[in-house]
Amino acid sequence: MKTHSKLFSLFLTAASLFGGTIGPTGYYYLVDGQDLWVIHGGTATSTHQINGGEYGIAIVGSTIRTLGVLDGGPTGTAGAEYDLAGNSLNTQYPYPNGFSYMYDGTSDGTHNYINAYYGVYQFDTNWANPTHMFAGPLNNTGITWDSTNNSLWLTGWSPGVVVDYSMTGVILSSFHVATGLPAALALDTADNTLWMFDRDRMDGTFYQYSKTGTLLQTVVYAAMDGRNLLGGEITGATVTQSPEPSTFALAGLACILAVRRRSSRR
Repeated sequence: MKTHSKLFSLFLTAASLFGGTIGPTGYYYLVDGQDLWVIHGGTATSTHQINGGEYGIAIVGSTIRTLGVLDGGPTGTAGAEYDLAGNSLNTQYPYPNGFSYMYDGTSDGTHNYINAYYGVYQFDTNWANPTHMFAGPLNNTGITWDSTNNSLWLTGWSPGVVVDYSMTGVILSSFHVATGLPAALALDTADNTLWMFDRDRMDGTFYQYSKTGTLLQTVVYAAMDGRNLLGGEITGATVTQSPEPSTFALAGLACILAVRRRSSRR
């Protein structure tokens, strides 16, 4: 038992020394139409119960601005504004008439963008004055803005695909993912990687991918089991350089082998 404890302690030490992390480095805000969630590292927390029907999400400065998903009548489902602690700021955003299936959102600080089922739209930061931009992938779901090249990453269902588009709708790159229904797409600027929710399983599974399509990690958050997460954005990240996953794995293995050698000598 003592040997196992030492192994575990050394593994955690290696993780801290070599920068290995579980989960996103930034704060990953998500909405499921009922609650506002935040994931940071290996922890998922429900911060606030939202008005209901809110799925599109954009982070503008230090505020979270949501949008309703369906046109439920003359005004549809209203969106709202929250601070980063999940507290309502008592601002509502009327649903834009004539739209339906407004899923994930994002913002570049000047405009908000929504990935609707049938196309990508640009809004002002108060979810007003929509303008159609381009069609996007088949059955659009997730969207996130990339400041490194002023582009929009989008996910589409059937099959599960992630596509990087210019602001004029030109495809810059793309890759397929492990789930057929990727949702809540978000870019973690701390390590320049993409995160998404596996809506195909809906058991709290999230994937982290490099921009070139390499699967970096799969993390399951039990608290998210059964949640219909469609909107997601990451903020509050610190830009750091992390080693390659293989470097961390070799370091951890080296520590384990060292303990085993010492134990065999006793």
